[in-house]
Amino acid sequence: MTVTVTDVQNAPISGVWIQLDNDAVGALQTDIYGNAVFSQAATGPHDVHMFAAGGWESYLQVNGNQVYFWGLNGVSNTFSKLNFSGSVANLGSFQTGESGMLELVSPARFNASGIAQNAGSYTTTMLIGDAVGTQVSGDLWAVKRGSRAGAAQSFDSYAMDSVSLGARTFTTVDQYSTLTNVENIAFKPVLPAQQKLLTINNVTPPAGLPAVTLLEVSSGNGIALARSFTFSQYSFVYPKVFSAYDPYASTAYDVLTFSSDLYAGFWAVSKPFTALSSVTVSASMTMPAVVAGQVGSTIAITPVTGLTTLTSLNIRDLYSSAGWSISGPSGMTSVSLPTVFPAAVTPVLTIGAPYSLNVDAFKLGLYTYEQFVGTAITTLINTVTDTENVSTVSVPYCLMLVETVWYKCSSSCIDRSYA
Repeated sequence: MTVTVTDVQNAPISGVWIQLDNDAVGALQTDIYGNAVFSQAATGPHDVHMFAAGGWESYLQVNGNQVYFWGLNGVSNTFSKLNFSGSVANLGSFQTGESGMLELVSPARFNASGIAQNAGSYTTTMLIGDAVGTQVSGDLWAVKRGSRAGAAQSFDSYAMDSVSLGARTFTTVDQYSTLTNVENIAFKPVLPAQQKLLTINNVTPPAGLPAVTLLEVSSGNGIALARSFTFSQYSFVYPKVFSAYDPYASTAYDVLTFSSDLYAGFWAVSKPFTALSSVTVSASMTMPAVVAGQVGSTIAITPVTGLTTLTSLNIRDLYSSAGWSISGPSGMTSVSLPTVFPAAVTPVLTIGAPYSLNVDAFKLGLYTYEQFVGTAITTLINTVTDTENVSTVSVPYCLMLVETVWYKCSSSCIDRSYA
């Protein structure tokens, strides 16, 4: 088995420790090509663990002879941006409920930043998830948006006008750079007519979650044409008709829905529907869970029904990005962590510090994305805020590890957290 480690620009990273299963003695460091070659690995699935300074990652039950770790947390992942400025006409103002967005769109990316008119000009900065010096390409659009109050304490936002600025390629700069790309924007002096996109009749989230608080209708190129927000104590009034200006002559729209709860987690689903259709969205999966009262190095998980792709467990420091990301096969019911590590490896987690734990489940199908993720539960434990991100847990829990032993117990835990 060959394990390859690269940064976000696909450059190899050497010196990273890789371990198979619980075999610390047989662990290897990546070479100048970013490879660790386990020539004596036994046939069959292996748990592959990567111990980088900025964060640990694991792939469980891997079958095959090639594993890639790409764009590691804290490894050559430099913040970058694009600066824009220019003239802008007919945008309006926030006072009149109008705002603008500059959006870079391609099949591989969607980046956006807000623009506001100031005496006929604008400046804005678009954050990019690529390293400094990366060339990013796409279609550049300027979108004028309006807003209005909806029924039952909801708030609607919709596209009023769009301007295509053409295909563009830009080079990202660092966070201190003032290098600016000049793009002049002229919205239409007379607003084009809005059109009906589709109607949402009802949305049913998974059991245990409240009614959805976000509905969004997007064109096929990823630009949101209409969205509606509400607060968790309210629910949308159905049927809800969505209208906006659509310059793309779309024959289908993507509908995004979102529901969240402090204890139960959150659910999001995005599906395509034919233009002018009447839409009903229902959850096809249950929420994942981490079972309480566990001891040992194996964490039991209640899997998601209908899961077709992967399950992951994430352990994170509350105050930094350091942590451990663990991905496993579809329907995974447990995570077994290694109990020994290479002597040269410095742990990214510390005994006595609080950490967050969340379990994620993903279902990916043709043009369909459905995700269940736990959200933060906060409780005061021995004067230290301890957060555990789990799903379908009705009371706060704390998570502890003494040496290499896991504990999951009630809120009476006051001593140590996972290390």
